[in-house]
Amino acid sequence: MDRIEAQLDGARKSLLDLTMRNRLLNYRPSKVKTIQIADEVPREVYDRLVVNSRTMEFLPRTESEQKLLDGVVPGASVDDGGAGAGLSDDEQAELWAAPEEEQNRTDRQTDRYLDTYLDNESLQKRLFHITQQALTIVEEQGYTGLFLALGFLEWREADQAEQMRRAPLLLVPVEMERYKSRSSFKLKWTEEDIQFNISLQSRLIEQGV
Repeated sequence: MDRIEAQLDGARKSLLDLTMRNRLLNYRPSKVKTIQIADEVPREVYDRLVVNSRTMEFLPRTESEQKLLDGVVPGASVDDGGAGAGLSDDEQAELWAAPEEEQNRTDRQTDRYLDTYLDNESLQKRLFHITQQALTIVEEQGYTGLFLALGFLEWREADQAEQMRRAPLLLVPVEMERYKSRSSFKLKWTEEDIQFNISLQSRLIEQGV
């Protein structure tokens, strides 16, 4: 049995794409197929969705965040790679820090909302498109194609490499539902197995990690 399991494990690994074309190793957000979450704690999100089996909803950026964006990145839009494109990590963190007058949501990292970088119109369009695509995959191919990625590893292919890659760590199979045409989209765990990034695991082993 051990020999068969080893053969199956070897066959599975041989199917893995360990090149930088694989978004599990070199994640780059899509302009239409992904929604980036702002200022949330992965552990809290996991506990609400998976441990407690509760739903979550998405929130657009606030008016004050939009004003900050207009002042720091004139003319920026979600079509050019998302809010804060071209800024350093520290600048983006400062940009999206909640202003004092809007810190009344003291539980913003433990409530049912996921904050995003998108304005309301763009967020609703993105949610509708993603939901329809996910439903099509389930209906036509019979498997879940929508995942919430929790936690990212930043890594380089070699010590001297300049480009930083990003790889998701944990993939939670999810689905979105909406009861009425104008109601909020709700995100929930499908109760399928949580997936670890085996592509990343194999690539790190290759690099001696």
